[in-house]
Amino acid sequence: MKEFSFFKNRRSNASNEIRVNQISEFLGGKINPKNGYESDVCIYVKCIPPINHPEKSYIDIIDQPSCIPWLLERSSIKVITVSRITQKYVSKIISRDVIFLPQHHCNYLRESRDRDEINVVGIIGSPDGECSYNGLFDRLKKIGLNLIVCRNPRHRENVVNFYKTIDIQIAYRPQTLEWDKFHTSLKLVNASSFGIPTVAYPEKSYIAEFDGCFLSALSEEDLFTNIKKLKEEPFLYEDLSERAKLRTEKYHIENIAKLYQQLL
Repeated sequence: MKEFSFFKNRRSNASNEIRVNQISEFLGGKINPKNGYESDVCIYVKCIPPINHPEKSYIDIIDQPSCIPWLLERSSIKVITVSRITQKYVSKIISRDVIFLPQHHCNYLRESRDRDEINVVGIIGSPDGECSYNGLFDRLKKIGLNLIVCRNPRHRENVVNFYKTIDIQIAYRPQTLEWDKFHTSLKLVNASSFGIPTVAYPEKSYIAEFDGCFLSALSEEDLFTNIKKLKEEPFLYEDLSERAKLRTEKYHIENIAKLYQQLL
């Protein structure tokens, strides 16, 4: 009987833990096994499989364009992506089918955020590509909002605790480079699972998977204006919060696990 074996880099971070540890535990799989995996469905997450990889092997590239040259040289490995945009782009480059397998969100316990006021705006993740936020701290302070930042969280609990402390999320990294084809909607999915609305630059993956469930900002002025709207218009806040939260149910680990099981 085939089982799952997951392989990942040793460096720990919240993204790896959520994508690998939680789904492996849910499916009863193994992580970085030394032996006994040759007949398993093997999934290499953001890492390169060995040349003599098992027959039923996949590479889950997530947001790593650096995997493309390797894929061009080896046609035997199957490929997984986490966004429709990446799936279409990579499939065209490597001239073979690519599997779309979305990321499940961090809130697999379906925890609630117990906050009555809107007074904290948050940013999570790598600083690369974020806007300059010139004067944003001071402008938000003047309308009764604090801005907090959580860079490169290492564990799922760090991500969950961050979302429990904020009321509005910023996801703003305007880019026109090829890199945008490897962006994912995970930030929106995670925040929305707690009922937290997001003001975001309209990245391709956000539009493809979350259109209508976030407020779009094409400039830093848009960013401030829409945050202010969410602060001052409770009906807008509640409507966006509910719509986004409903959208995230398909990204719950229970539903994503069913997609993994199809690989068996």
